Amino acid sequence: MSREKLMTKLSAVQFAMWEMRVYLDTHNGNEEAHRLYKKYTAEFNALKADLKRSTARLLLVKTTVTNG
Repeated sequence: MSREKLMTKLSAVQFAMWEMRVYLDTHNGNEEAHRLYKKYTAEFNALKADLKRSTARLLLVKTTVTNG
């Protein structure tokens, strides 16, 4: 996945996570909402790690080209 697509997906999942958190403020007993919040949180963390790896590879390539 391209960096741009990763950023778009990360933003969408972060928004879903935020909306679930707001919903849970008034519906704390909703187990389905808790499950979705945990799912979105896990997906957000995975995408964030992917983006970090992608950025690290890009920096490595740029450093190699610049110094090489």
